[in-house]
Amino acid sequence: MKFRAMAAAALAATLGLTAPASAQDPAKGGDLVVAMAVTLPSVDPHASTGVATRYVSAHMFEGVVTRGETGDIIPQLAASYEMSDDARTYTFTLRDGVRFHDGSTLDAGDVVASLQRMKDAGVDQGVMALVENLETVDDLTVRVTMSEPHPTFLDSLSSPRVIVGIMPEEIAALPKEEFKPVGTGPFEFVEWVPDSHIRLARFEAYSQQAEATPRDGFGGKRTVYVDTVTFRTVPEAGAQIAGLLTGDYHIADQVSPQDVPRLEASDEVSAVKVLPWYMVHQTFNLTKPLGADENFRKAVQVGLDLEVLLDFATGGNYVLGHGWQYDGFPYYSDAGIETYNLGDVDKAK
Repeated sequence: MKFRAMAAAALAATLGLTAPASAQDPAKGGDLVVAMAVTLPSVDPHASTGVATRYVSAHMFEGVVTRGETGDIIPQLAASYEMSDDARTYTFTLRDGVRFHDGSTLDAGDVVASLQRMKDAGVDQGVMALVENLETVDDLTVRVTMSEPHPTFLDSLSSPRVIVGIMPEEIAALPKEEFKPVGTGPFEFVEWVPDSHIRLARFEAYSQQAEATPRDGFGGKRTVYVDTVTFRTVPEAGAQIAGLLTGDYHIADQVSPQDVPRLEASDEVSAVKVLPWYMVHQTFNLTKPLGADENFRKAVQVGLDLEVLLDFATGGNYVLGHGWQYDGFPYYSDAGIETYNLGDVDKAK
C-alpha cells in the first residue's frame, strides 16, 4: 500500500482540576462537577459515536471485554474468553453475581440480547457485521459464531470508540426511543436535562473485579469515592476556565494550552497533561496528481520539521511519535523511524 503517514504525533489533552488532590487516601462523599465542552447527544452507548456519550456511558455501562491502559484487551464482565483456532468462534465465560442498576443479576441471556441489539441497530454495526450466531451455552457462557474467520473481533468489541454496553435483556428488547440507561457500571443514572447536564450517582451494589489490579484503562478494579458526578455542558472555553477558578466546576475536560498559564497562576487550580490522547497526521488525496506521486509524498515526509509544526499547533503540548501505536502499546513498532522527522530539505529536493 503506497499510502504513508506523514506526521503522526501523540498529543496530550489538558484537564483543568480544582483543589489539587491530597496525598492522603481519599474518603467517600461529595459531588463532583465536570464541565464538558461537547453536547451529550444520547445516553445510549449503542446509539452514538459522540465523545460526550462515551464520556458518560463508560461510567454506567460495561462490556464483556474492554481496553487496558496500554490498549491491550482485558476482561470486564467476562471472567475469561477463548477464540477458536480458526477465529470463527468466541466463547465468553461471565463473572458470577454481577448486578445491574435495577437489581437484577447479569446472565448469558442479557449478553446475547445486548450484542444482538448492537448488531441490529447499533450506530457502528461493523463491530458485529460478521457475527452469524449468538447463543447461550449456559447461564454464564455465551458463544459467538462468525460467518468467516474474524481474528480482530475482540479488538472491535473492546474498542472504547463505541462501547458495546451490556444491559438487561428486557431493556435490550425495547424500541430505541424507549431505551432506559441501566447497566452494570460503577455509576447509575439519576437525571438528564438535555443541553444542560446529566447526573449520575455511585452504584452501591457495584460488582467490582476483586481479583483485578487497580483501575487499568477502562477496566480493572474501579473504585468510586464521590456520591454523585454531574457532567455540565459548557461549550465556551472561557466559561470553563471561569468556572474552574470560582470552584463551580471541579474538572474541565479539555483546556487550551493557551489557558494553562492562567490556571497555573491560581493556587486553586492545576492543569494536568493527559498522555497519550490522540494523533495528528497528514494525509494526501491519492486521486490527485501531487498526492498520487509517491516521490512527492516522500519529499514532504523527509523535508518537514515536525517539532516546529507541532509546537506551533499545540503550544508545546505534544510528544513526537512515528508510528500508529504509542510507545509501550502492544503493537508498537520502530518500522519507518529512519525516515521520520528528518527535516532534510536538501533530500526533499
